[in-house]
Amino acid sequence: MTRNGVQNRARKVAGVAGVWLLVGITLAGAASAGELVSAVIKFVDQPIANDVESRDQDELWYVSTRDLELSDLDPLSLPRLRVLRHSNGVWDESSIESLVGDSNPGKTTLFYFHGNRVPVESAREGGSWIYQQVRDAVSWETPLRFVIWSWPSDRICGQLRDFRVKALRTDIDALFLAGVLSRMPRQVPVSMLAYSFGARIVTGGLHLRGGGELLGNRLRDEDIDALHPVRTVFYAGAVHQDWLYSGGKQSRACSQMNKFLVLYNTRDPLLMHYRYLDKNSRAAALGFAGLEPGRLADQSVVFHQRDVREQVGLSHSESRYFASTELVRQLSQYLQWKKAH
Repeated sequence: MTRNGVQNRARKVAGVAGVWLLVGITLAGAASAGELVSAVIKFVDQPIANDVESRDQDELWYVSTRDLELSDLDPLSLPRLRVLRHSNGVWDESSIESLVGDSNPGKTTLFYFHGNRVPVESAREGGSWIYQQVRDAVSWETPLRFVIWSWPSDRICGQLRDFRVKALRTDIDALFLAGVLSRMPRQVPVSMLAYSFGARIVTGGLHLRGGGELLGNRLRDEDIDALHPVRTVFYAGAVHQDWLYSGGKQSRACSQMNKFLVLYNTRDPLLMHYRYLDKNSRAAALGFAGLEPGRLADQSVVFHQRDVREQVGLSHSESRYFASTELVRQLSQYLQWKKAH
């Protein structure tokens, strides 16, 4: 049997075992949130590591908030993120001022947000691999400025505590993201690609950009709604389904979107139990249930969604999404801005 065949069989065996594990927990009457997280966390991928070179016309950036806390937020200045830029095969120190100031309207600035439990040493390599997949999936009309957004998602003790701490942390990162976006020139085309918990950073950041409030913070009036409309793609999004409905917690995010694609999986073994993980809500996850038709807060947004259960199967794995050439091509096409003539 080939190596790929062995890997595929192992995935199937793990999937079947995982199903029975979850069923056993439920039947035993032990379906507490902590136990459910413990059971399904086995399905989360190990980070993908890969060395990659960018095309000459592209830019590859790495932005990290891992050393920042809410107390570091200054509404009057750019967040003091650590910034690296890939050049000639190496990562060189740069600055957030360079990232924002060098924004080129002739290039698509594409932010990528990873999910939970990605250690710092893997975030850059994994993001570079995602760049390669997106870059090669379609013929891009414009050069890419691919920005890997790395947030403090390292595993912490206690499964349920891990979930709740990270949920709060994504709100803090949303504040940093909004601060960066508010300084970008409006004419620069921006796209967002987010996986799992990374989607929370995007909805929160765009909600703030649309005039919303998060953790008691708002942007200054002059920074609101000045962003070029964003093309957004979520896959396996660990976001409350109702947050983007009219009156939802982050409904103003929709006003900042140009196009919005949601890839959800009704067989996702982690997100099917999402409703148990928030003690204040029983909401379904966007990445599991999708959005109810006609409920998006801004109906002017070009919106599409797709149940990818046939392509991804019983998995919350990021690599399973990118194993499908069809899905990678679809999300890449959605993220692409046409060249201005």
